[in-house]
Amino acid sequence: MSDQTVARQQLHALYQECVNCPNTTKECPGIRRDLSKGFFPDGFHFEAVPIDALVVAKNTGHPQAGESKFTDCTVDSLYPRLLEVQKDFYQNHKLSEQRDNFSKYMALYLCEILEVPEKDLFTRMAFTNLVKCPTIRESDVTLHADTMKNCFHKYLKNEVALLRPKVILALGRDAEDYLIKRSWRYL
Repeated sequence: MSDQTVARQQLHALYQECVNCPNTTKECPGIRRDLSKGFFPDGFHFEAVPIDALVVAKNTGHPQAGESKFTDCTVDSLYPRLLEVQKDFYQNHKLSEQRDNFSKYMALYLCEILEVPEKDLFTRMAFTNLVKCPTIRESDVTLHADTMKNCFHKYLKNEVALLRPKVILALGRDAEDYLIKRSWRYL
């Protein structure tokens, strides 16, 4: 089995663990986790290993009014269902055609930097969040230090080790500040 195949399998196992993360709001203050209402850790996507660039945002944000995802899923069916939806989205919708300017321009900039057409973007990069869980409220612009620390040590360090990016692009001051202050020598 190739190193890339092993890394892909390990990433899928890591993400399966992530969407079923046992941490509560006690360990990770400010997060919203309620599988019965469709709120669970997510905010990661990859298609290839290794990659040139890993884009790291702060977190998935807060739930939008009326938003619910996968309310009919069980713990075991959640990650496979998430993969189906991501595959459909990234194969059938262009980020550059999204309504929000952030997604639109980020995709265009990354395509330009990596010198690839948008359809091949995720063959060269992956996307993740420092904190995988949504926040409770929109006003939660600052994430609790314990929440960031827990997610970084439990998931992000492993993602970086498995994806082996040449460069990490931090989106926003919070992600940048946190990542710069970490020790990466143990990866």
